[in-house]
Amino acid sequence: MNYAEVIAEESAAFLRAVNGNLPARVPSCPEWTVGDLTAHLGGVQRFHALHLVRGVTDPPTEHTDVPEDDDALLLWFEEGTKLLLAALDRPLDGPAWNWAPHTPQTVAFWRRRMALEAAVHRWDAESARHDAQGFVAGLAEDGIDEVLTVHHETMPGNVLVRLTDSERTWGNEKTPDAVLEGTASGVFLALWGRVPLSSLTTEGDESQVAALRTG
Repeated sequence: MNYAEVIAEESAAFLRAVNGNLPARVPSCPEWTVGDLTAHLGGVQRFHALHLVRGVTDPPTEHTDVPEDDDALLLWFEEGTKLLLAALDRPLDGPAWNWAPHTPQTVAFWRRRMALEAAVHRWDAESARHDAQGFVAGLAEDGIDEVLTVHHETMPGNVLVRLTDSERTWGNEKTPDAVLEGTASGVFLALWGRVPLSSLTTEGDESQVAALRTG
């Protein structure tokens, strides 16, 4: 998957969704307005753009200020995406800090992470306009895999995660205590707390299924 293209496309779709809607509340992040969401994603993209160019695995201390003016905020966001894409345009195995010590500390981590970050927040921004669109299956599968193998160093409990629109599975296929089943987009959104687990098919120990969630 071309993660640079995903970041560019999802960030552009995010901008389209937030333009003219900054005061609205974000249903999937009820403590935030769309303006807050824009400041968050823009800040995340700039933070990682700044630390990636260091070429080291030491924790970063970068900080970025967020414009208060709405027009300036949108321009700041757009420029930050460009900075991020430029920072990610380096060898996949180049050194780069990340917060998951059980994963390789390389640029490759951030290409996927930033693509997924832009995608899920694009969905958040669209949800504030009540027209949120899902994700292509491959990207959603990447998002599920990241939750289950990066955010969780090992799979919590004895759960089988099974998709209805692909053959991809995670966990114990033979004797699970619980099963979570749905489309790739649906499972990705549920694991990130964007849609309720009840919107999917679950079997067995519900507490083990709930433990899979992050975000």
